[in-house]
Amino acid sequence: MRLEYGFATGHKAYAGSVVDPNPLDITNISWTRHDLTLSFEHAFGDHVRLGGTLPFSMIRVHNNAWMSDVKTNGFQLGDIGAYAVFQPWESTDPLGHHFFDPHNLQLLFGMTFPTGDERAGSLPGLHFLQLGSGSIDPRFGVGYSGRLGRFFGLYGDVGLRLDGGADSSGYRSGNIYTARVGAMFTPIKYVSIAVSNELVVRNINYQSGGVAAESGGVWDFFVPRVLIAPFGGFFIDASAGIPVWRHVFLQQPVAAFNASVAVGYYF
Repeated sequence: MRLEYGFATGHKAYAGSVVDPNPLDITNISWTRHDLTLSFEHAFGDHVRLGGTLPFSMIRVHNNAWMSDVKTNGFQLGDIGAYAVFQPWESTDPLGHHFFDPHNLQLLFGMTFPTGDERAGSLPGLHFLQLGSGSIDPRFGVGYSGRLGRFFGLYGDVGLRLDGGADSSGYRSGNIYTARVGAMFTPIKYVSIAVSNELVVRNINYQSGGVAAESGGVWDFFVPRVLIAPFGGFFIDASAGIPVWRHVFLQQPVAAFNASVAVGYYF
């Protein structure tokens, strides 16, 4: 079981890969988002794990041009998720003992369900902060990790989220593609320090068949992370996403920074 708190904020609009000095009124906003996500997972033997997520979010958007606010009424439920992770090969050695061990390969299949409010947190014409997608969205991923001796490891994964259709207002999110590569250093048994580069590519969004105002782009994040497991199955996992580059389609508000901290326990 894992409980994660995440925070993201943004206060500038971009056009292409640069800050737009004269943003449109609709994109001239400052926003904050707080997320609480409860995750649970159960292993069925050595090869299959099934899990689910319950996300709750609190959002505040301030329009600097119109001097108006949109906010959720406290934390509200978003789109719940379910997933399955497969490790297709069995190994006679301990997990991660050899770098080129096929046991380190993981395949993920999942989906989210439209339980979140489509209107909560969004401004007219801007939907990127809304809690609900209004559709069942499949997700797929492939990951690999391996150790390089006692202290070092490398990992990477790619993912895909497919949009299942438009919501009740006619808004349809673009598909999202992700890629991550990172390295981990474990100086002592209970502490690991990692850094990774994470790439997010989002296809164009549509509103009633036309291109939406905030729509598509490429984001690149540098992500430092610390994982502490002091005793038993208890752990603390903290990370921060620092944007190093982005190139967006049209003009749209973007995240300036995001961070998360999670606590959990493996039974």
